[in-house]
Amino acid sequence: TITSESRLYKRLAQVRARGYAVVDGEYKLDLCAVAVPIRDSHGHVVAAVMSAIPSGRPDKATVLPRLTRALQKTGSEISRELGYRG
Repeated sequence: TITSESRLYKRLAQVRARGYAVVDGEYKLDLCAVAVPIRDSHGHVVAAVMSAIPSGRPDKATVLPRLTRALQKTGSEISRELGYRG
């Protein structure tokens, strides 16, 4: 869990740069989750789509990138449906 303001701002900058967020054992010790933004026609984030896997999953290193790409594709498709063209 992020407990300092400076760490929070650093994490938010990383999320903005990557375009998605990952938490691994922060919200719940045995959970690794990825979230991507859903944007409206003005480019504002109005929602997110998220999925999770167990943190201890033996193939996490290969599954997590595939999960992230699938979520990014889904987030982009939903955003396009809402009029986002960025």
